[in-house]
Amino acid sequence: MGPGHHHHHSHGHSHPEVKGMNLLITIFLNILITVSQVIGGIISGSLALISDALHSFSDVLSLIVSYIANVLSKKETSPNKTFGYKRAEIIAAFVNSATLIIVAIIVIKEAIERLITPEATEFDLVIWLSLLGIAANGSSVLLPKKDYTRILMLFTPNTVQVRHIVQTIVKFKPVKNAHHVHVWQLNENEVHLGAHIDFDKDIKISQFDDILEKMEDELYHNHGINHVNIQPEFGKCDSKDIIVQD
Repeated sequence: MGPGHHHHHSHGHSHPEVKGMNLLITIFLNILITVSQVIGGIISGSLALISDALHSFSDVLSLIVSYIANVLSKKETSPNKTFGYKRAEIIAAFVNSATLIIVAIIVIKEAIERLITPEATEFDLVIWLSLLGIAANGSSVLLPKKDYTRILMLFTPNTVQVRHIVQTIVKFKPVKNAHHVHVWQLNENEVHLGAHIDFDKDIKISQFDDILEKMEDELYHNHGINHVNIQPEFGKCDSKDIIVQD
């Protein structure tokens, strides 16, 4: 993109230290679930508990990866890592999904074997350990909540309306139109906007900077966008569609 790039720090999300602590608490809860269900599954002979234990163990692994990713995401950027490690958390989400698929395959295999050769179970122990799993899993779900898939695919956040953003941009004179608009969520805390803006007249760079600063403030406060990257244009022959397949 062109020379117009501004950045606002978002204050609407959890403090990084709080998030890290939440992940550690969640890891501890899932270790507790895993150990309890492994012991209970062996004693009772319950496939349900053993499969839950495998699921909880996959959660432990993915949460550890998420914690490492959270630590990495705070590292500074460099010339060969211009976004730093901010998308490390997205890789963690992918690892989590892959782990769940592997666990599902293992559980299905065990279930088929149990159908062929049924085994008796200690029903009361299964009930109590299942309740423990529900309580601990419920607590852990409330701590780290995010939409992994939309961020991974660089989709526009659900809270952002692209046409409303364009309306905000074009009200600043002498802006003629906004096109080639891209809005994506880099990670949990950062929403980026990239766009080409066509001007009615050939303005100075200093004028453009003044307009951009006001535009960036409004986009941040009204639309939650904290990175704005604008390419200014005057009389350029290109597509003026809001969304363009690059």
